[in-house]
Amino acid sequence: MASKYEPGVAEFKETDLSNARRFASQNSEVVRCVHDLKKWFIWTGAAWQPDPDGEAIRLAKAVVESLHLTA
Repeated sequence: MASKYEPGVAEFKETDLSNARRFASQNSEVVRCVHDLKKWFIWTGAAWQPDPDGEAIRLAKAVVESLHLTA
């Protein structure tokens, strides 16, 4: 079961869970993980497609890099 949180909350703690929430807050409209399929999906503007080239990982890295810019 997923935990509830307020999307768009600017203050996150310095934890792995908060980092996951940052990622979801910043990218939930363009990337999804389907756990049953063990795949990431990317929104193409028309449909959800399996992530063919690691876009989800690049987005996650961008979230981590942004932490250093705001610290």
